[in-house]
Amino acid sequence: MAPQRLSTDVLVIGAGPAGAAAARVLAAAGHEVLLVDRCEFPRDKICGDGLIPDALAALKRLGVATSVLAHSRASSAVRVYAPNGTHVSATIDLGCVPRQRLDALLREAAVSAGARFIAPLALVSALDDGDRVAGAQLRDRRTGATVDVEASCTILATGAAVQPLEAFGVCERRAPSAIAARVYVRVPRDL
Repeated sequence: MAPQRLSTDVLVIGAGPAGAAAARVLAAAGHEVLLVDRCEFPRDKICGDGLIPDALAALKRLGVATSVLAHSRASSAVRVYAPNGTHVSATIDLGCVPRQRLDALLREAAVSAGARFIAPLALVSALDDGDRVAGAQLRDRRTGATVDVEASCTILATGAAVQPLEAFGVCERRAPSAIAARVYVRVPRDL
């Protein structure tokens, strides 16, 4: 069976914060944007619950800070402990929102700006047109059907995941550069 074919101005692969932000800005500027992700939403990811000042500033520039902060736990200080018990403290404005909720809010903002969202589509390969990327071939993870998306501009916003980087020929290393972990602890609100 021949792959389904779609065409768009901009294809954004990965609907996490970077991909959703790019999709929102480009759609708001009048471009036809297709935002895809390999997972259906809501979906979770271990890292990213803490919104430090630069993240809050980025959310403000994106026009979504108010809605994100409405779903977060705000704080004006942070203390980070090392395994040996020493710590460092900082008085800063920050928020904490589960990554599952943050990603959903940013994806919703992209869609409200005019981007189209489709999931679950897994990246198969880049579509090449001579020496330039002209989109991507994706596979529907529910049906197995392939979709060729032709795009004037393709944005790969998949973080450090090896397979998408290899598919686009930009993988510089296969080993992970970091490991994320999280834990939620209930504390009294006034602590």
